[in-house]
Amino acid sequence: MARIVANIKAFARQGDFERRPMLATAPLEAAIELLDSQLRQHGVSLARRYDPEHTDLALCADANTLQQIFINLLSNARDALDEASKAQLGRRKVVRVGIRCSTRSKIRATASAMR
Repeated sequence: MARIVANIKAFARQGDFERRPMLATAPLEAAIELLDSQLRQHGVSLARRYDPEHTDLALCADANTLQQIFINLLSNARDALDEASKAQLGRRKVVRVGIRCSTRSKIRATASAMR
């Protein structure tokens, strides 16, 4: 609980854009932590898919900006699954999230929804 409160405080303090070194998975996990209860209330489960070769991948970025992007992606996926489930009752609602490194040294973050 203390971690969630600290995460909310840090997110609410969004100040100036500030690049810092971090693990690539950190802002995604922070977003998941903030939305976990809400996703469960909507019957949505998460499937994490991190590239096993790059679990310790570091980057230099603004954590709050990335966290906001992931919150938006997860919220949009949740809303889309809610809408889709109205038409197709009884289907599972799963959001797949992941981070992987491509051969071009770019980091790709994905969030896809499946029913």
